[in-house]
Amino acid sequence: MNDGRDLEPSNGASPDDEALLTLLGEALDATDPAPASLRDGAIRALTWDTEFARIAEASFDSELTPSGLRSDTVTRDLSFTVDDIEIHITVEGDEGAATRIFGFVAPPHIGEVEVLQPGRDAVVVSTDDTGRFTALVHSVAVAIRLRAATGETIRTPLFTL
Repeated sequence: MNDGRDLEPSNGASPDDEALLTLLGEALDATDPAPASLRDGAIRALTWDTEFARIAEASFDSELTPSGLRSDTVTRDLSFTVDDIEIHITVEGDEGAATRIFGFVAPPHIGEVEVLQPGRDAVVVSTDDTGRFTALVHSVAVAIRLRAATGETIRTPLFTL
């Protein structure tokens, strides 16, 4: 039932509500603004899944499979699969504040690999003619996006290192 006030059809808020929300937003921005890195990270996160890409699903994670072996080396193997394409990744320890990722695409795809890191610029590397790539990252959570020379784009979900 409409009590005579004009309601904006897009969100149901009255002009008075909109004015109050605007004042509240301005007060919050003045007293406790969101850090630029948070705002930029949120924008990047929202754009990750809006592009056209085939999403590869996790098909293997060595952290979930007991090996029975002891080792001083901290490595993790992951595989992601979509249709007939697999992206294999080995995460090796950390080098100070960075982590090295070794990977390959099977069957081999020549192209560009972007290691997407929330709140940071992507690390962009090229695959060699056998589909191998290496990247040094500074984040605990990443996603891999392969842009093959064929024009195909494949992306993994976000995963922790």
